Amino acid sequence: MLLNNIQTLKDIEFKNKRVFLRVDFNCPLKDGEVSDDTRIKAALPTLNYLLQEGAKVVLGSHLGRPKNRKDIQFSLAPVAETLQKLTDLDVIFVDDPLSDAPSALVKTLNESKVLLLENLRFSTDEKEKTGKLASKIGSYTDIYINDAFGVCHRSDSSVVAFPEVVKERAAGFLIEKEIQALSQVKEEPKRPFGLILGGAKVSDKLPMIDTLMEKTDVFVIGGAMAFTFLKAKSVPVGSSLVEDDLVHACKSIIKRLEQRGKKLFLPEDFYVADSIEDTKATLSGFVPESKMGLDVGPRTIDTYLKALGECETVLWNGPMGVFENPAFESGTKSLCEGLSKMSSKRIVGGGDSAAAAVKFKGEFDHVSTGGGASLAFLEGRNLPGLEALRIKRKELLEKTRYTLETLSDEELEQSEAEGRPFDKNSPYNLKSDVKKPYDSKKSFGSNQTFNAKETGYGQKRDESNFGSSTESTQPKPPQTTQTIINKTTIRRSAVKKPPEES
Repeated sequence: MLLNNIQTLKDIEFKNKRVFLRVDFNCPLKDGEVSDDTRIKAALPTLNYLLQEGAKVVLGSHLGRPKNRKDIQFSLAPVAETLQKLTDLDVIFVDDPLSDAPSALVKTLNESKVLLLENLRFSTDEKEKTGKLASKIGSYTDIYINDAFGVCHRSDSSVVAFPEVVKERAAGFLIEKEIQALSQVKEEPKRPFGLILGGAKVSDKLPMIDTLMEKTDVFVIGGAMAFTFLKAKSVPVGSSLVEDDLVHACKSIIKRLEQRGKKLFLPEDFYVADSIEDTKATLSGFVPESKMGLDVGPRTIDTYLKALGECETVLWNGPMGVFENPAFESGTKSLCEGLSKMSSKRIVGGGDSAAAAVKFKGEFDHVSTGGGASLAFLEGRNLPGLEALRIKRKELLEKTRYTLETLSDEELEQSEAEGRPFDKNSPYNLKSDVKKPYDSKKSFGSNQTFNAKETGYGQKRDESNFGSSTESTQPKPPQTTQTIINKTTIRRSAVKKPPEES
């Protein structure tokens, strides 16, 4: 079990099961080709595991924000080609998810052949949730797996309606990894904890500042949002982007940080220009009245890195400037390079920060694939995509009862003897422990750290905390079947009640 009754892949048997895998293949395209395959690579560990376990896999995703089916620039066809090149799989692309083709083709799938449905947002039902799309895909699906953390903060049909029509549901390895990394930061970061915030809008980051204020020791603020803070301190900001209605809120935050003894760092020098379209920037110690601050300067980065170098955990969310324009990329690039050299736990909170980590070949412990989803999670909000995966109390009790009734005396005895007794925290992973171990060498992602240059999201999964008991190295004395059954019964009675449904 992962989080409050959300199943993981290791909790389910996939042999000969039809699996709908919701992935996030919302990749940037250029000239009809995928220009960044990071999100495709991030889904490969889950896809490889499902195929290895004998599942028949149908993949679904969205891409961009198409207005209708004729908006062919958002077709997933280029993604299908890239997926085939990366995996050597036979990828069958279905251009109409509502047709009868997927239902017929799913019977032909095997460990080397998968289906990829056309952009789910081509169907109006993906947003309107009339039930048509969920019902159609659900008719040929036995198990629903969500591995698209980047859309878990949304209530699209493929995120919240599909799990309602499919009995078995679980989170994929990517979501598992995301929640593990982000939960550690949100709940118990190793101190001192440094928080880097950037990007355009203060309004996007205020809830996160409020949520993490007590746990954060060092606040580093850059990007356009820094100018609202600077204006709150009566520092001239020229024609830079400022959210005037939030100046008072920034004054309040500054005061609260001072009262708590927190360290706050704001830009000291800037790269300025007339507009974001300019191809040349001027380094200045202040922002002239007629200019815009579009990046932070080298003195600022030096100060930031020195402060962050004293931290044990660092979370980066938001670029330091308009890094898409080479004229204003210096601050973000230097920050990325500096963080990559640190020995602390370094996590990138998705969105533009993740794009920057890839562009500047950064190395981090975890790079989130979710922009808005990461923000929502770190703010403490419930994510609809995760809520839809939760096993209800009635289902949990049924699964517990089924497991105990269907396991034979021999299976119970074998499990106890091998040091894999009934797990009170995961009442239905007993049988799954008997399965052959997952061969991580056959999947993408064997590196310990994120290396954007070589692998994209290439972090090895730590499987030690997700419902698999460690096998005992000490031999156990023989016991009778009756004794084992009694022990199992006792463990079942000790299962903690899941939280009441809200």
